[in-house]
Order: sequence, then structure tokens, then C-alpha cells
Amino acid sequence: MASVRSHSGCWTCRIRLKKCDDLRPTCGPCSFRNITCHGYGERPQFMYDPEEQKMELEKIQRAVSDSLKARRSFRVSKRTARGFKSQSIGNQSSRTVDEEKGNTRKPFTYLPSLNPAANEQDFSLIMNYLDNIFPLQFYFYQPSAFDRGRGWLLTLILRSKSAYYTTLAFSVLTQIIFQHNGETNAKPQLSKQLDEYHTLAVTELQRQLEYLPKVPGGAEHLRIGVEILSCTIQFLSIEVFRETKSFKGWKNDWEFHLDAAETMLSVIGNGLAQSSALSNLPVVSEDDLSQFPSSSLSDLAGLDFFMTTYVWSDILRCACFGLKPSSSHSFQYLNYLEEGRIRLDRVMGCRNWGMIAIREITDLEAWKIDMQKHGTLDIPVMYRKGTAIESRLTNGLSSLKEHSSAQTYIDQDCDLTTEIYAISAQIYLAIILWGNSPHTPAVRVTVASCLAAIKALPQHLIIRIAFPFCVAGCMASDEEKNDFRTVLYNVESGGFPLGMLWNCLDIMEEFWMMRDGGKPDSKPVTGNSGCPWTIAMERMGTRALLI
Repeated sequence: MASVRSHSGCWTCRIRLKKCDDLRPTCGPCSFRNITCHGYGERPQFMYDPEEQKMELEKIQRAVSDSLKARRSFRVSKRTARGFKSQSIGNQSSRTVDEEKGNTRKPFTYLPSLNPAANEQDFSLIMNYLDNIFPLQFYFYQPSAFDRGRGWLLTLILRSKSAYYTTLAFSVLTQIIFQHNGETNAKPQLSKQLDEYHTLAVTELQRQLEYLPKVPGGAEHLRIGVEILSCTIQFLSIEVFRETKSFKGWKNDWEFHLDAAETMLSVIGNGLAQSSALSNLPVVSEDDLSQFPSSSLSDLAGLDFFMTTYVWSDILRCACFGLKPSSSHSFQYLNYLEEGRIRLDRVMGCRNWGMIAIREITDLEAWKIDMQKHGTLDIPVMYRKGTAIESRLTNGLSSLKEHSSAQTYIDQDCDLTTEIYAISAQIYLAIILWGNSPHTPAVRVTVASCLAAIKALPQHLIIRIAFPFCVAGCMASDEEKNDFRTVLYNVESGGFPLGMLWNCLDIMEEFWMMRDGGKPDSKPVTGNSGCPWTIAMERMGTRALLI
């Protein structure tokens, strides 16, 4: 039966011009497609503005497309799973009928008893991840004494089906992006592999999630928990890579995976608390290692790494879109950063104090918005809070100059990166205190300083500064706009990847257009932030994690 326009259904079906079954509180069509059902109440705010209505419709259409592709992937997984069940593991050396006919074999989990040559394709993808993708993601990674290099990562990938398939999916995705310019149609077989590996990873992750509650606290609970956490963080990374302009295929929701990682950290911490007397869980310091069996050292190394990656991502998520409401699973990590129990510079390249300042500025904006909503904003108090953050940033920048000599190259790169993040934090702070105008004295001075530091940064490090680049770029003067564009063109011509930087330039261009039209603050704050990059992304209908 053909769909007909709905006049009495939910607002989502009305805007889609589709038939609604009027089920409440969520209608059947919206529930089936896993999209937001705007209900049957008062006319939503976006319905009053044709431009906002158009943006909302585009967002719904993307969600419908994602849902369709997810259902297709699920069907692929069922077909693949049936193929696995019919395969005889007892006769691993024999070739299947499909292989005899020359058909491409299906992916499978690494089996230690299998002839290594049979795993050649999978191993090639895994080595591509370890040799190329991991260093691209985590250039600054410096294993601590108990990490014992990256051996823990290889162990995790080969023992965990979810981690194994996620790694294969990630490796295939990067082949599409870097070898085929992100065109999913350039080599359909790769796109099919990506969908299959991704779906298999989801299937294995679901099995682990069902198994974990049955495991008592202890080494086994830690092992399974870290495997789930690693898979979740990898899914987050995959969606961030998909969000870049380099990838031309369909995109998914990275925030879902970030929230899931936060929940897993809480679950792991509770599990460890049942089997130890430690009080700072899930953070485990080197002094606490004696309380764990030696077999858990690799798991603890993985926990520290993925937890640090989560904290970095969450700070930038909050800075991009405002502070999200806290939940019972919220991981309160600021104290651990201040104590140095979590070291962001060893994984992502910015010293803790710089990222702490960015998170404090996000907290300040959340406080300001809340006070404004209640009509109780105390301007002197806000300035005192801002002055305290500015003072810590100034002291931090001074400390970088004091120990600039006699450093390793990685420490020097960390300092250069930290400097840019810290200066961008000063711009961010000025925006919260003084508004989105690029003409305030504090903004003018700090944008010029940040641009100079970006120009002096080695080209291989530019990919590390997506958020600072966007913050400074949004507040650029007319004379500085081309300087920001030129930085990216030069890095691209030098052959270095840019990651989210092209997305950043789109966001900057959008805000410049709004600003030049005299409407940088034309929309009231409807979300958790009123910063330039947030406003521009809302207008564009996107939520890019600038990482």
C-alpha cells in the first residue's frame, strides 16, 4: 500500500509525509526505524521556521537511511553466521567448496591451531592497523613501565573476537579512505568486507555484554570488561573516521559509543571494587599492581589506555556541544587528571593542565547558562571564576618555556601541541566571558598568537589540533581567514593526513558566513552551548567530534 500524508499522526511522520499508526508514546514507524518520534503534543519549535524544518527533515532522513543500512548489515551477519556454523573446525586444513571454486572466503576468528597461512588476509589487516592506523591515531602513545610496549594490544586483538573483528573493520575502512579517496563504490568488495566485519564485531560484542553480568568480580570480569571497553572505543574511532570529509559513505552515531564507554568504565570499576581494597577504581596506579595477578597486567594496561582515550574524547565532546547531564554512570575524572593518575599527554599529546582548563571552561559555560535561565547570573562571580582559569593557563604556558631544553622529540612535540590547546582555551574562555564577537581585545590577541603557533607547528602534528584550529578559526578576522585556509592546503600538499580539519574548515566557513551576515548569535541557545562552532554545527545539521 502506498504511503499517504499523515495529518493526525506524530510530528515526525507528518514532516516525512508518511502514514502514522498513532501508537503512543512512540509510533510504530518511528520505533521500527529507530528514529526520534516527536510525539503528538504541541507543535515542535522547528516547525515554525522553514529552515529549521528543512534541517530536521534532513536529520530524520539520515537516521532512516542509517536504520535501513543497519538492518541490511544484520541480515548479512545472519547469513555469515550460518556459514560459520556449517564450517568444520575439525578439518581446518581442508579447503571448502567455495574456496575450490575461487570464491572469496568469509572472515573468521583467529584459531591458534590453524595453519598461519590460512589467516594471511586477516593478519595483513591487523598488521596494517598496528603499523599504520594505531600510530596515526595515537602518535604520542608512550607505554608506561607496566604496559610493556604494545604487546598487550596484540594479545587483546588475538584473544577477543569482538576486538579482532573491530580491528579488521577499522583496517578495511582506512583502506577505503586512504587508497580509494573514501569512495565506497570504488571497490565494492571492500565495502562489503567493512559491513561484514563490523556486523560480526557487533554480534560478538552483544554476546560479551550478555556474559559479563554472570561473571563475578576478579580477573575474568576485568578481562571481559576491558575487551568490551576496547571494542567500544574502537567503534567510536571508526565513526569518527567515517565522520571525516574523506569518507563518502554513510555515517553513524559516535556519541552512542562514547556514552557506552563511560558506562563500561563504571561497570569495570564496580567489578574491581568487589575483588580489591582499592578506592580509586577504575584508575589503577603502578603502586597498586601488587594486588593483581600477573595475568591481569595486560588487561590493566588496556584499561589505562582506553580509559585515557575516553577522557580525552569526553572533554572534547563537552567543549564541542556543552556539558551533558550527569548520570549514575558518570565518570568523574577531573581529580584523577589533577593528581596525574591519568596522563593525557602520554596518549594524546596535551598536558593535563591544558585539558583540565578546557573542561573547566565548559563547566563555567554550563553554570552561566543555568544562572541565565533562572535570572540569577552574577557577573562579578563569573569574571572571578574566569580569572582563576586564565591565571592557571598563563602559568601553564610559562612552564612550557621554562623546561624547553634537554627534551626528547616526543616531549617537544607534546609542548608544541599543549601550547596550541592552551591558547585556544584562552580564546574559548574569552568567548564565554565576552561573547562571540571577534573584535574583543582578548580575542584579537589570542587568535593572533594561536595562528602563529599553528603556522610554526610541524605539518605532521596539524592533524592533532582539530579543536584548537576550529576555535581559533571561528574567531579569525577577515584578514586571517585565508591564513587558516592556507595552513590546510599546505599540509595537504605535503602529503600529510588532515582527519577532522576539513570538517573544521567547513564549520568555520559556516560561522564566518553567519557573522558576515550580522547574525552570529541569531539563534538562542537551545542546547548546552552557545559557542560559535556549536551554533555553526547546529545550522549545518551535523555533530562532528573535533578530535
